[in-house]
Amino acid sequence: MARLTVRIFPDQKKSLANMVMTLLDHWKLNTVDQAALLGTASSNRAALSNYRSGKPIGTRYDQCERVGHLLGIEKNLRLLFPQNRDLDPPRDMRRHVAGSAQKKSPLARASH
Repeated sequence: MARLTVRIFPDQKKSLANMVMTLLDHWKLNTVDQAALLGTASSNRAALSNYRSGKPIGTRYDQCERVGHLLGIEKNLRLLFPQNRDLDPPRDMRRHVAGSAQKKSPLARASH
């Protein structure tokens, strides 16, 4: 199956880095979870610092895709629950869903 190729320019990648790092900070995720969701090694804290300082994100297709999914989750939460600013995605993402056949939390599944 062929992948759709979208050209993202460096200034757009900088904006994406800023948006996703702001989002991950808002969600109060630790650096290990942030790195996992972005598809970088948990030991690579330099990458997170680089993204915070304005370096472009998404040198790999996988990273751009992950950023898109994360921003989409936040957008859809705000659309579905506009009055509920008390939503806590990190807490809900760390919890195992009762009755689910999956043995991992949504955060654990999303980070691999």
